[in-house]
Amino acid sequence: MTAELTPEDIKLKFRELAEAQPLCDLITVSEAGIAVPRPMGTVALEEDYTLWFVTYLSSRKVAHIGEEPRVTVYWEQRGADMETWTYGQLYGTAEILTDQAVRDRFWKDEWTRYFPGGSEDPEMAFIKITPTALEMTLGGEQAMRTVEF
Repeated sequence: MTAELTPEDIKLKFRELAEAQPLCDLITVSEAGIAVPRPMGTVALEEDYTLWFVTYLSSRKVAHIGEEPRVTVYWEQRGADMETWTYGQLYGTAEILTDQAVRDRFWKDEWTRYFPGGSEDPEMAFIKITPTALEMTLGGEQAMRTVEF
């Protein structure tokens, strides 16, 4: 990988990683100040790198975000050679949304097993993460590449 990547190049490489790996780790901070990672499936990664997740309104992560909205989302991918790794973090500010317009925008019928009330289920909430920065290491490189938003 060439060291001559622009910030836009790095953002595109990051998008490729995130879209290739829909399962990532959302890391919140607990009331005790402990980083708490958990696997999450992404709902959407928008053009401006705003990231969306669906969750239960009563979940621990929602409580964490209510206390500390700064979060990290982490992806990794093993290279084809099975020896190298690409990994990236998106840093951002999270907010919890429950309005019906967001529910209708993202609703998927396969979520009925989690939210039997459909898009109007009172337990369904969305986590919207507005990015502040991203970092990534490409294909086993030592260098950490950072892009601010």
